Amino acid sequence: MDTLNITYRGLEKNDTLDSLIREKAAKLEQVHNGLTTVIVALEKPNDIARSGNGYRMRVDMRLAGRDPIVVKETASEGEKDEAAETVVRKIFDRAWRVLRDVKEQQDGKRKAHPHQQVQGFVSKIFPDDDYGFIMTPNEDEIYFHRHAVANDRFDDLDVGTGVSFTLGGEPEEEQGAHASTVHAIQTPGGSQGNVARDL
Repeated sequence: MDTLNITYRGLEKNDTLDSLIREKAAKLEQVHNGLTTVIVALEKPNDIARSGNGYRMRVDMRLAGRDPIVVKETASEGEKDEAAETVVRKIFDRAWRVLRDVKEQQDGKRKAHPHQQVQGFVSKIFPDDDYGFIMTPNEDEIYFHRHAVANDRFDDLDVGTGVSFTLGGEPEEEQGAHASTVHAIQTPGGSQGNVARDL
Protein backbone atom coordinates (compact mmCIF):
# COMPACT_ATOMS: atom_id res chain seq x y z
CA MET A 1 0.00 0.00 0.00
CA ASP A 2 1.49 3.29 -1.09
CA THR A 3 -0.74 5.73 0.80
CA LEU A 4 -2.77 5.81 4.01
CA ASN A 5 -4.62 9.07 4.59
CA ILE A 6 -6.48 9.58 7.89
CA THR A 7 -8.79 12.56 8.51
CA TYR A 8 -10.57 13.47 11.75
CA ARG A 9 -13.57 15.80 11.76
CA GLY A 10 -15.16 17.08 14.94
CA LEU A 11 -12.70 15.25 17.18
CA GLU A 12 -9.03 15.57 17.94
CA LYS A 13 -6.49 13.16 16.54
CA ASN A 14 -5.13 10.79 19.15
CA ASP A 15 -2.40 8.18 19.13
CA THR A 16 -4.68 5.30 20.19
CA LEU A 17 -7.08 5.77 17.29
CA ASP A 18 -4.25 6.44 14.87
CA SER A 19 -2.46 3.22 15.82
CA LEU A 20 -5.67 1.17 15.58
CA ILE A 21 -6.51 2.54 12.13
CA ARG A 22 -2.99 1.89 10.86
CA GLU A 23 -3.08 -1.66 12.23
CA LYS A 24 -6.44 -2.38 10.58
CA ALA A 25 -5.37 -0.81 7.27
CA ALA A 26 -2.26 -3.01 7.22
CA LYS A 27 -4.50 -6.08 7.53
CA LEU A 28 -6.42 -4.96 4.43
CA GLU A 29 -3.19 -5.10 2.47
CA GLN A 30 -2.74 -8.71 3.57
CA VAL A 31 -6.08 -9.54 1.91
CA HIS A 32 -5.24 -7.86 -1.41
CA ASN A 33 -1.68 -6.98 -2.39
CA GLY A 34 -3.02 -4.76 -5.19
CA LEU A 35 -4.30 -2.24 -2.65
CA THR A 36 -2.60 1.08 -3.39
CA THR A 37 -4.41 3.64 -1.23
CA VAL A 38 -6.66 3.69 1.82
CA ILE A 39 -8.42 6.94 2.75
CA VAL A 40 -10.09 7.00 6.17
CA ALA A 41 -12.43 9.72 7.46
CA LEU A 42 -13.76 9.59 11.03
CA GLU A 43 -16.31 12.23 11.99
CA LYS A 44 -18.19 13.17 15.14
CA PRO A 45 -20.96 15.45 13.86
CA ASN A 46 -21.84 18.62 15.74
CA ASP A 47 -25.50 18.35 14.72
CA ILE A 48 -26.70 16.59 17.87
CA ALA A 49 -30.36 16.67 16.89
CA ARG A 50 -29.56 14.81 13.70
CA SER A 51 -26.70 12.60 14.74
CA GLY A 52 -26.61 12.44 18.55
CA ASN A 53 -23.20 11.58 19.93
CA GLY A 54 -22.51 8.93 17.32
CA TYR A 55 -19.65 8.70 14.87
CA ARG A 56 -19.64 8.50 11.09
CA MET A 57 -16.79 6.77 9.34
CA ARG A 58 -15.79 6.07 5.75
CA VAL A 59 -13.04 3.85 4.37
CA ASP A 60 -12.14 4.40 0.71
CA MET A 61 -9.98 1.62 -0.78
CA ARG A 62 -8.22 2.08 -4.12
CA LEU A 63 -7.08 -0.75 -6.37
CA ALA A 64 -5.23 -0.17 -9.62
CA GLY A 65 -7.61 -0.05 -12.57
CA ARG A 66 -10.84 -0.13 -10.54
CA ASP A 67 -13.43 2.26 -9.21
CA PRO A 68 -12.92 3.05 -5.52
CA ILE A 69 -14.40 0.57 -3.05
CA VAL A 70 -16.12 2.56 -0.30
CA VAL A 71 -17.40 1.25 3.02
CA LYS A 72 -19.39 3.55 5.30
CA GLU A 73 -20.62 3.26 8.88
CA THR A 74 -23.09 5.53 10.68
CA ALA A 75 -24.15 4.92 14.27
CA SER A 76 -27.79 3.89 14.59
CA GLU A 77 -30.06 5.15 17.36
CA GLY A 78 -28.98 2.44 19.78
CA GLU A 79 -25.28 2.72 18.99
CA LYS A 80 -24.61 6.43 19.48
CA ASP A 81 -22.70 5.91 22.72
CA GLU A 82 -20.22 3.51 21.15
CA ALA A 83 -16.57 4.45 21.55
CA ALA A 84 -14.68 5.55 18.46
CA GLU A 85 -12.48 2.45 18.74
CA THR A 86 -15.56 0.21 18.43
CA VAL A 87 -16.71 2.03 15.29
CA VAL A 88 -13.22 1.69 13.79
CA ARG A 89 -13.15 -2.06 14.46
CA LYS A 90 -16.64 -2.59 13.02
CA ILE A 91 -16.04 -0.72 9.77
CA PHE A 92 -12.65 -2.31 9.15
CA ASP A 93 -14.19 -5.75 9.71
CA ARG A 94 -16.70 -4.91 6.97
CA ALA A 95 -13.99 -3.47 4.73
CA TRP A 96 -11.95 -6.67 5.16
CA ARG A 97 -14.93 -8.80 4.06
CA VAL A 98 -15.65 -6.57 1.06
CA LEU A 99 -12.03 -6.66 -0.07
CA ARG A 100 -11.90 -10.43 0.43
CA ASP A 101 -14.99 -10.84 -1.78
CA VAL A 102 -13.41 -8.70 -4.50
CA LYS A 103 -10.16 -10.67 -4.31
CA GLU A 104 -11.99 -14.00 -4.55
CA GLN A 105 -13.93 -12.72 -7.56
CA GLN A 106 -10.71 -11.64 -9.25
CA ASP A 107 -8.95 -14.93 -8.61
CA GLY A 108 -11.82 -16.89 -10.13
CA LYS A 109 -12.23 -14.84 -13.30
CA ARG A 110 -8.91 -15.20 -15.13
CA LYS A 111 -10.67 -16.56 -18.25
CA ALA A 112 -12.94 -13.58 -18.76
CA HIS A 113 -12.74 -11.85 -22.14
CA PRO A 114 -12.21 -8.08 -21.78
CA HIS A 115 -14.20 -5.38 -23.61
CA GLN A 116 -16.96 -7.85 -24.48
CA GLN A 117 -20.64 -6.89 -24.30
CA VAL A 118 -22.31 -9.32 -21.89
CA GLN A 119 -25.71 -9.95 -20.34
CA GLY A 120 -26.48 -11.50 -16.98
CA PHE A 121 -28.31 -10.75 -13.75
CA VAL A 122 -27.44 -9.19 -10.41
CA SER A 123 -26.47 -12.01 -8.05
CA LYS A 124 -25.37 -9.96 -5.03
CA ILE A 125 -25.70 -6.28 -4.19
CA PHE A 126 -24.46 -4.25 -1.23
CA PRO A 127 -26.19 -0.81 -1.39
CA ASP A 128 -24.44 0.59 1.68
CA ASP A 129 -21.05 -0.23 0.18
CA ASP A 130 -21.82 0.85 -3.42
CA TYR A 131 -20.97 -2.41 -5.17
CA GLY A 132 -22.36 -5.76 -6.28
CA PHE A 133 -21.79 -8.80 -8.48
CA ILE A 134 -23.34 -9.92 -11.76
CA MET A 135 -23.79 -13.60 -12.67
CA THR A 136 -23.17 -14.33 -16.35
CA PRO A 137 -24.66 -17.26 -18.32
CA ASN A 138 -21.28 -18.98 -17.89
CA GLU A 139 -21.79 -18.70 -14.12
CA ASP A 140 -18.92 -16.24 -13.76
CA GLU A 141 -19.52 -13.65 -11.05
CA ILE A 142 -18.36 -10.19 -12.12
CA TYR A 143 -17.77 -7.25 -9.78
CA PHE A 144 -19.39 -3.86 -10.49
CA HIS A 145 -19.36 -0.50 -8.68
CA ARG A 146 -22.11 2.08 -8.32
CA HIS A 147 -20.22 4.41 -10.68
CA ALA A 148 -20.41 1.78 -13.44
CA VAL A 149 -24.23 1.81 -13.55
CA ALA A 150 -25.58 3.97 -16.36
CA ASN A 151 -27.93 6.89 -15.66
CA ASP A 152 -27.19 6.80 -11.93
CA ARG A 153 -29.62 3.86 -11.46
CA PHE A 154 -27.63 1.77 -9.00
CA ASP A 155 -30.37 2.15 -6.38
CA ASP A 156 -32.91 0.63 -8.80
CA LEU A 157 -30.99 -2.66 -8.99
CA ASP A 158 -31.85 -5.69 -6.91
CA VAL A 159 -30.87 -9.36 -6.82
CA GLY A 160 -32.33 -10.91 -9.96
CA THR A 161 -32.33 -7.74 -12.06
CA GLY A 162 -31.28 -8.53 -15.62
CA VAL A 163 -28.44 -6.33 -16.91
CA SER A 164 -26.19 -5.79 -19.88
CA PHE A 165 -22.67 -4.51 -19.42
CA THR A 166 -19.23 -4.17 -20.93
CA LEU A 167 -16.61 -6.48 -19.48
CA GLY A 168 -13.51 -4.52 -18.49
CA GLY A 169 -10.08 -5.54 -17.25
CA GLU A 170 -7.52 -7.84 -18.76
CA PRO A 171 -7.67 -11.37 -17.36
CA GLU A 172 -3.94 -11.48 -16.74
CA GLU A 173 -3.95 -8.18 -14.84
CA GLU A 174 -4.12 -8.12 -11.04
CA GLN A 175 -7.39 -6.18 -11.03
CA GLY A 176 -9.14 -8.94 -12.98
CA ALA A 177 -12.48 -8.63 -14.75
CA HIS A 178 -15.10 -6.08 -13.77
CA ALA A 179 -18.28 -4.68 -15.27
CA SER A 180 -18.58 -1.21 -16.75
CA THR A 181 -21.50 0.65 -18.37
CA VAL A 182 -24.11 -1.50 -16.64
CA HIS A 183 -27.70 -1.15 -17.96
CA ALA A 184 -30.78 -2.70 -16.34
CA ILE A 185 -32.75 -4.67 -18.93
CA GLN A 186 -35.10 -6.68 -16.73
CA THR A 187 -36.71 -6.37 -13.32
CA PRO A 188 -36.42 -9.00 -10.58
CA GLY A 189 -38.89 -11.83 -11.08
CA GLY A 190 -38.97 -11.35 -14.85
CA SER A 191 -38.33 -14.15 -17.30
CA GLN A 192 -34.69 -15.18 -17.36
CA GLY A 193 -35.22 -16.38 -20.92
CA ASN A 194 -34.49 -12.85 -22.09
CA VAL A 195 -30.95 -13.00 -20.77
CA ALA A 196 -28.48 -13.81 -23.53
CA ARG A 197 -26.48 -17.01 -23.17
CA ASP A 198 -24.04 -16.53 -26.03
CA LEU A 199 -20.83 -15.38 -24.31
